[in-house]
Amino acid sequence: MPTVHPAAELFPMLSDEELADLAADIKARGQEDPCVIFGGRLLDGRNRWRACEIAGIEPKTTHYTGNDPVGYVISKNLKRRHLNESQRGIIGARALAMFEEDAKERIRAGGSSPRANLPASTPGRSREKAAEMVNVSPRTIEAGSKVLRQGTPELVQAVEKDDASVSAAAEVAELPAEEQRQIVARGEKEILKAAKEIRAKKTEAKRQERVEHIREVSAGNQPLEAVQRVFPVILCDPPWSYQDSETRGAAEHHYPVMSLDEICALKVPATKDAVLFLWGTSPLMPDAFKVLAAWGFDYKSSAVWTKPRAGLGHWFRIRHEFVLLGVRGNMPPPAPSDRPDSVLTGPMGEHSAKPEELHTLVERMYPSLPKLEMFARGLVRPGWSGWGNQAQVIGGAR
Repeated sequence: MPTVHPAAELFPMLSDEELADLAADIKARGQEDPCVIFGGRLLDGRNRWRACEIAGIEPKTTHYTGNDPVGYVISKNLKRRHLNESQRGIIGARALAMFEEDAKERIRAGGSSPRANLPASTPGRSREKAAEMVNVSPRTIEAGSKVLRQGTPELVQAVEKDDASVSAAAEVAELPAEEQRQIVARGEKEILKAAKEIRAKKTEAKRQERVEHIREVSAGNQPLEAVQRVFPVILCDPPWSYQDSETRGAAEHHYPVMSLDEICALKVPATKDAVLFLWGTSPLMPDAFKVLAAWGFDYKSSAVWTKPRAGLGHWFRIRHEFVLLGVRGNMPPPAPSDRPDSVLTGPMGEHSAKPEELHTLVERMYPSLPKLEMFARGLVRPGWSGWGNQAQVIGGAR
């Protein structure tokens, strides 16, 4: 076999069994597709050349006369082979390494590369060029490069043989070499399992880092009209005003209420990154969403409190209330194990009093972050800060 062009090595050789089958086919039918020579080197057809040698047949050849040998090899082989995205990602990553090396040589040579067999490239364009050639995203190329750079030959081969996705292999590539080999030896499911575990650990580490940063920020002072500090976790049950104040049990009969404009105009003592748990009743859902937006929070999800008995209502006799969850900034969600059920079933108390079950859930979701209850009524829960004209401050809360 003649000297092999670097571009020809982008694709792996066939297995011994596959080569034997190809050799038998060539011996029976002849070599239909000639091997391609470029600059005295074998550019395409390593497997056909080797199969011809096995079959005892002189290989047929032709010459490539274009100026993009890498693109030629990739185009020919992608059409010839049925490769999935991960396999193409590995091929693209190999091409990327060639483009980057060529770019470096061009810079060292002052613009002219001695490797004239490769297409012109620049470091910033190389990844996009490789991704475009094999029809994958630049992110897939990054994963493939990581596998080639940090993965063992066994892990690379697992991607090439479609025994692992390139994204999963990129995670496993972070492990020590011997551990990689053991995981690959146990099969595809173990590779996927290990990748999921690694991703989960990294996600949790990032989440914990973000939570700690938010906790430190919230400890600083920021003078506001109502509270002399800011909080990353806020629970709020606004004193909503109902137009039908004659309805028995209306809020106006129990505590001072505020108009929607007044509630929206409040300066909420929240950190840049924060989560808001906002109580709202069914007829006031549009208003609750307006408050979320006015306070700078994006709606993410909701929970519902189902009461032991039905109350009043013009259409349904209401037996539930909503808790809207809004986020602003880069507030991380709770850890998967700390994500609670969205249905609360706590008992009813005095008018507008909410079940302590929600406080417990919030504490479980964000155990280490400072918490504020706005418009708190009655005793402020230990470990919380409370604000409102009916709040009874205890235990150092404010």
